[in-house]
Amino acid sequence: MVKGTETSEKIGTRRGIQSFDIGLSVLEAFVAANGPLTLTQLGETLGMPASKLHRYVSSLVSAGFLDQPRRSGAYDLGPRALAVGLAALNRNDFVNRAAAAMEDLVARTGVTGTMAVWGNYGPTLVRWERGTDALTTALGLGSVMDLFTSATGRIFAAYLPEGSVKAFLASGIGVASGAVGASEDFSSLDDMRSEIRRLGYACADGQYIPGLFAASAPVLNWQGDVEVAVTLVGRSKAVTDPEGEILPLLVETARNLSVLDPASSD
Repeated sequence: MVKGTETSEKIGTRRGIQSFDIGLSVLEAFVAANGPLTLTQLGETLGMPASKLHRYVSSLVSAGFLDQPRRSGAYDLGPRALAVGLAALNRNDFVNRAAAAMEDLVARTGVTGTMAVWGNYGPTLVRWERGTDALTTALGLGSVMDLFTSATGRIFAAYLPEGSVKAFLASGIGVASGAVGASEDFSSLDDMRSEIRRLGYACADGQYIPGLFAASAPVLNWQGDVEVAVTLVGRSKAVTDPEGEILPLLVETARNLSVLDPASSD
């Protein structure tokens, strides 16, 4: 008798978990959609009958996670979903999370890592994690990186809003801070942005600092803008080899830290 009761409880638990999983799948479908979905469209997306999904959708509407704002019968994310999303965003500390991930990245690759954020004067280094190669360079915390020639700077040039980048270039602040060369040709900006966004990373093969090779990838926020540039720097071209081990690992790390996938940021 006890054995039968335990079996029933296990079945009930499994059913409860399955229902929760389906409910999460419904929410994920609305997150991925570009707009409201009808039950028919939701069923096609999830590969489930609309009749089966109706009770899940009704429960989510009752809980405030979904809403039905239009007479068309389509549903969309509700106020509770917005509240959860905003709470998660407020707790998403990009810099600290990236710092922890960079320590592991440097340990696994052996090359030096840096982190940069956008400051008043341009891309600014805020963390330096030395690898086993023990590089010697004049760069340090607080250094401002060049937008066009450094891998770090190129990430900001590509993944900040276009209007913000062009306004910064027009202001002359970058020339004064060293973020932009005095004779830099700004006409290359659009092509550079397109190429880096296509690749999902930026490289500098001994152009910014002779003898050093750097690769950088963006940590993107919910709007697709860069919050942190994570960069690896070394003496070997292996750092910038897309077919090697280091660059793909860097890109994967930045992607995992991002709210929005760099590959879909356009």
